[in-house]
Amino acid sequence: QDGDIINVPSAQHFYITGMVRNPGTFVLNPGMSIQQAIALAGGLNERGSDRRIKISRIVDGKLTELGVKLEDKIQPGDTISISGRFF
Repeated sequence: QDGDIINVPSAQHFYITGMVRNPGTFVLNPGMSIQQAIALAGGLNERGSDRRIKISRIVDGKLTELGVKLEDKIQPGDTISISGRFF
C-alpha cells in the first residue's frame, strides 16, 4: 500500500579465479557445488584442471585455504581457485 517499505536483501556472492572461461563474481544459489560454480563460470578453459581446486574462506575470522572436491558446497564469500594442468 501507499507508504509501504520493502527491504530486499542483497544476493550472496562467491568468486572464481584461475583457469575458467569467465572468472569473476557470481551470485550464490543455496546448495551450489564447486562443479556447478565452474559451469556457471563457463567451464574450464583449455588449460584448466578439475584437480587441486582450492577455496579461500574466512573461518573464525581468519582466511583459510581448503582443498575441495567437485561435489563440495560453496559458502557465501568463498573464492574458488582453479589451477592449470602441468602438461
